[in-house]
Amino acid sequence: IEGVHIMINLLVLFGLIIRYIIAPVLRIVASLYMAVSIYNTLKAENHKHKALWTVFAIVFPIIACISFAVYRKRRDTPKTEQSGKAKTLFIHAVVSFVGALIFAAGSFLLVAPGAFAGSYYYAPSSAVYDIKGNSYNSYEDIPLYDKDGNEYFRKTENGLRYCVDKYGNEYQAVWCYLDEDGFFYFDDMDDLQLSDEYSNMYTDGEKMYYSLDYIVYWDENGKMYSPCGVFRFELQYER
Repeated sequence: IEGVHIMINLLVLFGLIIRYIIAPVLRIVASLYMAVSIYNTLKAENHKHKALWTVFAIVFPIIACISFAVYRKRRDTPKTEQSGKAKTLFIHAVVSFVGALIFAAGSFLLVAPGAFAGSYYYAPSSAVYDIKGNSYNSYEDIPLYDKDGNEYFRKTENGLRYCVDKYGNEYQAVWCYLDEDGFFYFDDMDDLQLSDEYSNMYTDGEKMYYSLDYIVYWDENGKMYSPCGVFRFELQYER
């Protein structure tokens, strides 16, 4: 199981690094190559709008690439050392764009199977469990427990989400949380603040709390895990 966790985490992490760091950097490099290439080409032609074309290439690089390729085909650019460098830069820009697209596609191929593998491996197929290890047929049936053992159930009515206890008392979902031990917590005093590090997670300065938008499962032993089978560091402990 730990080996599966590590593999899923590495796949997702590597895919996210490619998507949010490598591919954007390649796109920026391609834009700069394109802008310099266009500027040098138009400078060799003494074009009066070379600055405007350069800005256009930076802001809309793909459109500029296609437009300028058409422009070059229709005109005879003087063959100078400057135009030769511009052609080389143009080729580099196209290669960088293609590389960015390949990396972006690759990131999805890494992230999606990683998430699917975790979801397939961990998401319950026939039964789901509460924090006590009791089994249920659907996620909506799972009761939440506070530290005193009181039960709460998630409800949705007319698009509004709330929790209800066995006495029929309603608690607005926006103030309902799970603490890092998996127990229900109602923040009626609005003490929790949104975490700077994790989405859908809150803190009171000491402990972490999960909003009900952050879906977690429990296994038959009452251990929490995410839908993708990725155990966040807050979830990695034995009860």
